[in-house]
Formats: sequence, C-alpha cells, structure tokens
Amino acid sequence: MKSKHTMQWAMVFIMPSLLIFIVFTLYPFVWTCIQSFFATNTRGELIRFNELGNYLILLKSTLYKISFKNTIMYIILTVPGTVLLALVMALLTNADIKGMNIFRTIFTFTMGISCAAASMFWNFMYHPTMGLINAIIAKLGGEKIGWLTDTHVAIISISLVTIWLNSGYCYLILVGGLKSIDKVYMECSAIAGLGFLEETEKGDSSAIISVFVLCTGHFDCKCISVIWRDRYDDTRRSC
Repeated sequence: MKSKHTMQWAMVFIMPSLLIFIVFTLYPFVWTCIQSFFATNTRGELIRFNELGNYLILLKSTLYKISFKNTIMYIILTVPGTVLLALVMALLTNADIKGMNIFRTIFTFTMGISCAAASMFWNFMYHPTMGLINAIIAKLGGEKIGWLTDTHVAIISISLVTIWLNSGYCYLILVGGLKSIDKVYMECSAIAGLGFLEETEKGDSSAIISVFVLCTGHFDCKCISVIWRDRYDDTRRSC
C-alpha cells in the first residue's frame, strides 16, 4: 500500500516534466519524421507521399555530407571530452577534505550559465581582433587565429565551449555516483594498500561505469544552440 502511495506521488512530480517532454520534444520529433516522407508546399502543408525521395535527395547533397561529417566530428570531440573532464574533476573532489566544497562549487557553476550568455562571452574571447585569447597570443609574439572563421579550427573552438558549458552537469552526476558507493569497499582497498588509481578502479568501477553510460547518452540540445548563437553573432557582425 505504501509503495503504491509513493508511486502516485512520484507520478505527480514527474508529470509536469513528462508533459513538457511530450509536447516540446517527442511530438515535434515524431511529426518531423512523418513529414520527411511527404512532399510539402511553401506553407508546410503535406501534398503527397514521397516515400524515400526526400532521403535520396539528401544523400546526394554535398552540403549534407559536409554537415554530417562536421556533426560526427563535433560529437566525437564533445561527448567523450565532457565526460572525461567531469570524471577527472569528480575523482579529485571525491575525498572528504576540508575546503573541498569550494572546488565542488567552482566545478558546477557552469550549470547556472545560460547558453546565450556563454556564447556571447566566448564570442568576445574568440574575436579575431579584440578577443582576449588572440591578444595574449599576439603579446607572446604569435600569429592571431581565426577561432570561428578558420574551417580547420572552428569545430575545435566550439567543442571546447560545449565541453566547458556541460562539464558541470556531468560532474554533478558523477559525484553523485561516487558518493553512493559503500565506504566499506574503499576502506578494504585502503587496508589492502592499494594506490589511488588501483583503489578507484577496485572500489569505484561499478558506479563509474553506470554514470558514465548515463552521461555519455546525454547530449544536450544547448550544444547545438551554442553553434547557432555563434553563427548568428558572426552573421550580424558581417551585415
């Protein structure tokens, strides 16, 4: 009876987020998939069933191939990079040492930064003439870099912003996973005389693997928003 009552309260708290997910994520995704098999007019109305015609046209597009390659490269750089950085931060702050809460706060502060604010900040940092990064490089005698204009560097620059912006979220999940480990395992590892890396491997492996999969599967839509915002600012400056 108690379990049923708990489940009812759980559904009450989950329902708002579930409704938002269905209305703004699931429904548009399903409707877009349906539309992809139809030909539409300029107003977006479905005209006729086009089978796989739209996909065949897409696969022949050179622009699509370039976009697909850039997207894969972006995922390869950002997803593992974000999780690995968060994992290192979580392992460093897992110990209950005095003053460690300060570093935990610093590592999670990016969660409170909006995508628009982060994009404007890094647009200024990456600016080819007034950017702080290029100013430091020029001061050291180096040549200025087009962080967002050079096609070989832009994907790396945006990936670094995404890693920085999302590392706080993954860090919070990983710390929660590490804190859920029974201290008995860690004490046994310490008694056995294992080093830091061996102790982490023996005591933390199960929790790390589970939360690692969770974090890796999470690919936030605000990552794409960073690219859109940077592109919008560049276009606005060129007008």
